[in-house]
Amino acid sequence: DKSKFEIYIFTDKEPIDYISKYIKNSSDHFILFNNNLEEAQKKIADCKLDILVYADIGMDIRTYCIGLGKLAKIQIATWGHSDTSGLKNIDYFVSSEYFETEDSEFHYTEKLVKMKSLGTYYFEPHTYLSLPNFNSNKTRLKFGLPLNLNMYLVPHTLFKIHEEYDDIIKSILENDSNGFVVFISGNKNKLKELLFKRLNKNLGKFINYVRFVPIQEELSDFLQLLDCSDVILDSYPFGGCNSSFEAFSLGKIVITRPGNFINGRFTYGLYKKMEIEDAISYSNSSFVKKANYYAQNKKERQKLEKLILDNKNKIFETQDAVDEWNEFLSQITSS
Repeated sequence: DKSKFEIYIFTDKEPIDYISKYIKNSSDHFILFNNNLEEAQKKIADCKLDILVYADIGMDIRTYCIGLGKLAKIQIATWGHSDTSGLKNIDYFVSSEYFETEDSEFHYTEKLVKMKSLGTYYFEPHTYLSLPNFNSNKTRLKFGLPLNLNMYLVPHTLFKIHEEYDDIIKSILENDSNGFVVFISGNKNKLKELLFKRLNKNLGKFINYVRFVPIQEELSDFLQLLDCSDVILDSYPFGGCNSSFEAFSLGKIVITRPGNFINGRFTYGLYKKMEIEDAISYSNSSFVKKANYYAQNKKERQKLEKLILDNKNKIFETQDAVDEWNEFLSQITSS
């Protein structure tokens, strides 16, 4: 609400894409700083802010170090990095009731705010991208993947693949003789090597049905990879967020099991917001059963995909999140 708030954006990067340019153009002051942390802190402090919102403390050591200071009257963290900051100078952590458990305030050093909305205004990819017509067979051929087998895609950074998850992958492949699982290699070869070594040990002969594809630098390429899968598997206990938003924008099914912490509850929360529970599981065995069911039953898969497409408007560009942020910020500055 520009009638109430003057907006400052602090960053070390010039806008290069639609979203970053949108953020810059929506602000009143756009302030760049370099890698000098003392200079960055001074630039922020000199603005004499009432409220400073950190989008992702912990994703980068520089923002973590900046957060060590008291640079505004009220300082807020939110879930761009889905964990507490652990910093005594951060007053609030803004989350959503869709992503939190009843007693999750004990997971944060900050005062936890559970918004009734999702707490974010998320653009669908087609809003800012000119997307090609997707062709699943063409995409699979591009990556050397089988055309007529059931493809289970795990589209997450490899550090999220916990050893407990290996049992899930093995059981899925044991129960689907026409199935194969795809991981994305990422840009750290050592991580891929370590994961492959572990999977080779834990999966036994089923390692033959595991494929790795290169990281997709362009979002449109990543979306095509999502689209050519039959079923998408959320990682556990550390799950996906952006990938689930992007999968739902295409109407793709993501099988999920919510964890105990916010970093494992985003997909679950998005389903709850869409009022869809078919692909939510609460145990490893249920996860496996649902994954196999939707991969092997095309008719049921298409039915659920249509349900997702019909309800995805509930998670994208949600005005209730904007309204709730306005109300929250007004409240904490007037109290």
